[in-house]
Amino acid sequence: MKQIEKMSNIISSFIIGSSFPIISIPAVLALNVKNKNYDMTKYLLTMPLYFGAVNTISYLLWPVQTQLRYLMTGLISGLIVSVWAYYIKSYKPTPPGGNWSNYTLLMLFMHVVIFEAIFGITLNVCSKK
Repeated sequence: MKQIEKMSNIISSFIIGSSFPIISIPAVLALNVKNKNYDMTKYLLTMPLYFGAVNTISYLLWPVQTQLRYLMTGLISGLIVSVWAYYIKSYKPTPPGGNWSNYTLLMLFMHVVIFEAIFGITLNVCSKK
């Protein structure tokens, strides 16, 4: 029975992380970015997979539902996205040659908000089981 419950939690983690309420925040922000060097279709298709995978990995590494887990996951996720965006040059800071620190702070803030929202949804969904 424990295995079924664990598998159920893993699947729930992925579904909640890739759900519409979660991906709507970065989708709206990305649609309004003027200096982007990426294909929005690919972005909108990979974003739910990314958030679902990160939430699932977070659950596998730290299966306790605590706010600290989601805070740390949000910070690490935001840092991963910032480094990846810098590496593949998917965003041009304004003005040209501008500072990436504002972008990184925005990503950190956005990902913390997203994972705190995941925390809230997870508490509501899991407490109803």
